[in-house]
Amino acid sequence: MKSVFLGPQELVGVDLGSHAVKIVWLVAGDKTCRLKGWAHAPLQFKADASPEEKKMVTARLVKDSFSRAGIRPRSVAVSVSGNAVIVRYVSVPKIAPRDLPLMLPAEAEPFIPFDIKDVQLGCHILGESVEEGQKKMQIALVAARSELISERMEVFRAADISPLVIDVDAFTLETIYERMGGSHSGAVVMLNIGHKLTNLAIMENGVTRVARDILIAGSSFTKTVSKNLGIEAAKAEDIKRQVGIKDLAKTLPPSGQDTLSVVQSDQASAIIADIARDLAGEVRRSVDFYLSQGPDRAVSKAYITGGSSGMPNLASFLSGELKVPVEQFNPLSIITGSDAPPVPPEVAPSLTVAAGLALRRLWDWQ
Repeated sequence: MKSVFLGPQELVGVDLGSHAVKIVWLVAGDKTCRLKGWAHAPLQFKADASPEEKKMVTARLVKDSFSRAGIRPRSVAVSVSGNAVIVRYVSVPKIAPRDLPLMLPAEAEPFIPFDIKDVQLGCHILGESVEEGQKKMQIALVAARSELISERMEVFRAADISPLVIDVDAFTLETIYERMGGSHSGAVVMLNIGHKLTNLAIMENGVTRVARDILIAGSSFTKTVSKNLGIEAAKAEDIKRQVGIKDLAKTLPPSGQDTLSVVQSDQASAIIADIARDLAGEVRRSVDFYLSQGPDRAVSKAYITGGSSGMPNLASFLSGELKVPVEQFNPLSIITGSDAPPVPPEVAPSLTVAAGLALRRLWDWQ
């Protein structure tokens, strides 16, 4: 009856990335989580494709991916990210939760760098406090450009699919981490290193306290290697995934390998290390901001995931830069059974956002 009147509780997570479409369908109980279907389909556009053509190509790929994965089109959860999405943590006067949407535009306007008429607003109450004798609510405030939401919805309408939940990429990391049962004495940094963006979430006691997107990600490594070595992007991508970050002081030319390829791989490794150092610098900025919010705050660990997180030695390199243990994690480690084909190990990390979305339920925000 609940499903009839309120809609389906079970949603399929669909992550429309800049590089690929990712789909995950989960059936999750209190102690079980069954994988019913999944898809990972690279996006390929013509060099001169218009925005409208890209939209239609994406819609067809979404529809075809559902079909190939044996998932009938159903209600889905989707997400947004990038510079058209703003997340702020603010205090507002305490009112009844049902009245919050009415006063949200006026309270949000000082924190949003867009015209308030051009955004879609959402919020989540984190807690209550008393400031200067006044009762306040701490909320996570999200503003997304209406244009971005409309473009995303048009893709799904063209694919005959109905999104019922729109989340933020960084918040899906909290959802998947909570399901993993993760807990540490200090805060945890989660990094989803995608193709064009790295989603960052700093979580304290299971609640995201800092969320942002970093414009250093997989394509940053590939493009820089390609440009500096004068090689095609496809070859640079292969070198990035095969070489990663080497300890050049300990590197010896493999037996039978030509000198040019050894030199080239060493150069690529040094380039990748420089980009990873820049990424770590951005992460440190966010960590410093988090630490500045209170004297008892500390970060105990970091996790990396996403399609670009599997570069050799990236986790250990970031650990040295951030001065905390860094570990790559597999979002599908929550799976207790499967009715779907096995997910290749190299693909699993790229399904993190889709898996986090697949764990959402209608009305779970209440």
